[in-house]
Amino acid sequence: MKSKIILLLLTFALVTNIYAAVKNNKTTLKVELTNVLQINQTKEIKAKFTDLADEARAIGIKNIYLTGKISYKKNGNYSNLDIIWSGLENNSGLSKINQVVLSESFYSKLTTDDQQILPPQNISVKVDKDILMQAVNALNEKNRFKAPAIKLDKKTIAALKTKDGNSSGAGNTNQQELPQLNKVAEEKDETVNITEVACPIRYSIDDLKAYEQKSINTVDSNGNTLSVGACLDSGVSYKLSKTYGAPCTPLVSANKVYQSYRITGVVAGDDKIIRDCQIDLVENTIPVQTTTDQCNYEHHLDLNLSYQTERKFYKLNDEIVNISQCESNKKVYQHKEVVCSYDLEVSPGFAVPQTKLYITLDDGTESIVRDCMAHSTQIPLIKKDCVGAERYSHDFNASISYLEQETWIENPFDSNKEVKLNGCQISATTYPHLQQASNCARSFEDHNLLTRQAMKTYIDDSTQTPSEIFISECSNGFNDIPYAIGAVTLSNDGNTKTRNYTRSDGTNHQTTEPTENKSFVYSDDNFGIYTWTVPADVTSIYATVTSGQGGGGGGGTGSSAF
Repeated sequence: MKSKIILLLLTFALVTNIYAAVKNNKTTLKVELTNVLQINQTKEIKAKFTDLADEARAIGIKNIYLTGKISYKKNGNYSNLDIIWSGLENNSGLSKINQVVLSESFYSKLTTDDQQILPPQNISVKVDKDILMQAVNALNEKNRFKAPAIKLDKKTIAALKTKDGNSSGAGNTNQQELPQLNKVAEEKDETVNITEVACPIRYSIDDLKAYEQKSINTVDSNGNTLSVGACLDSGVSYKLSKTYGAPCTPLVSANKVYQSYRITGVVAGDDKIIRDCQIDLVENTIPVQTTTDQCNYEHHLDLNLSYQTERKFYKLNDEIVNISQCESNKKVYQHKEVVCSYDLEVSPGFAVPQTKLYITLDDGTESIVRDCMAHSTQIPLIKKDCVGAERYSHDFNASISYLEQETWIENPFDSNKEVKLNGCQISATTYPHLQQASNCARSFEDHNLLTRQAMKTYIDDSTQTPSEIFISECSNGFNDIPYAIGAVTLSNDGNTKTRNYTRSDGTNHQTTEPTENKSFVYSDDNFGIYTWTVPADVTSIYATVTSGQGGGGGGGTGSSAF
């Protein structure tokens, strides 16, 4: 059977206004379907204006598409199509597709007996001139199309109509086969009032949009409702938001978190909760994770064991949400004890170890279980004599040398391995310094009248072979021998004296120096007694006596040695 399309009613009306009342502001244009209509499936329709003259091109209508929504109603072997034209958009050939919404919708009704309508299908459209041009101008402004200042007048309208001037003709060549009933309904079109009625908001969860809807009702001249149109989108929509997280609470399972969400939006100026908190069991699940960060270990000193703890969490919007506190898991670590240091002052001859407990983690690092504290064990000290240059400490001022020793222990916490506690230190064992002149030279200091014998210093350590341990090379200051004093001889004139000395090697040494002469002169007649201390080195004294002339006697001079 051939396909039939009936152009039943092509009307465009203002909201709640009656078609007849605005009849003079209407004009009929022809548009051409551009997309395939699958009956009961296709929801959106698009058409372009056709057979345009230059005047129509000048106002930019050539590049504009009329867009709308379709609803379907079964009528016997036919399907009734209600079309609400709600907007305009520019040609897809432009760099950017812009859209505008008609301030008030236009409507069309079609009837067909086929399951598919293919383009190009002509559809006559009766439009409100002012509303159409307002939308055209708005779209041209978005497209930056500079249209001349042309209004939709008789000349322009004529240019927009079909070439034969028949804007209300049938949509295809099969129109003559349509039933008489449809033709009658079309003839009575002028007596039917058409009203636009608001429908409830349609919410599309998939698109996250809310759509305003309208229906077209037809009423006869007596006020009787002839038909009630289906609710179709008017072209006005509002964006909705799907928000996960607070104030909604997620569902937490053993290894997965199911997020909850709600859908909200501002619809016609009002804040709306379209869908309150619901669990999303399909999308946006979050895996439960575990971490040991910020968790400590559970230590059981009585068992010498530590247990690792971990907490469960999940990430939401790059934020960490904890599911549980730190709890023990099955990971166990054995305690190990190690010596921190040794206290040598608690008990003489013993060392008291300071020990700590620790565990070795999987990455090889150590984690402290118990800090260092004194252990009950006392370990005997082991003294070892130092060797080499560090064996002795010499005090040359006190002429004593000390034996130096190291302090060791056997560590019971590490298979009794020897551990050195202290390096070489002075012990109680001492050695007096001794001197030896062998192979050392001597020197004579005539000005000091001394013989200096250089000596080597050594100690005698019977534990060593040889036992003589020399600690210094030949040096003076240990054995100074004074010269032996010999005779002192005065010169004939008594003014000098010669000293004779004998060195330690038997050789002679002489010194010559002036003598001290004492002369006494008296001017009185009294006999004076004077004392002169003779130096120890003077062996001969010469005296000269001078007598003056006295009463009755003569004076004279004489000398005598004594």
